[in-house]
Amino acid sequence: MASRISVSTLVTMRDNLIVAFNKLAIEGVSSYSIGDTSFTMRDTDTILEQIEKLDRLIAARDRTLAGKGRNRMSFAKFNG
Repeated sequence: MASRISVSTLVTMRDNLIVAFNKLAIEGVSSYSIGDTSFTMRDTDTILEQIEKLDRLIAARDRTLAGKGRNRMSFAKFNG
């Protein structure tokens, strides 16, 4: 799915999540909405994970950032 989304759209999505994270974590608002999606302080970990995922997608697809994607195996989600 992400391969069909343009880099500029991914950047916009990431920037919107960064604004939401900053409002919740730094400015201390109790909730923040983007469109019809509402976030609370409990969602800051999830928002940060989404930001990091979008950063990886952007870096892997945007040659100006010298992104090469992941080149090492990750056992973060290994369940064996």
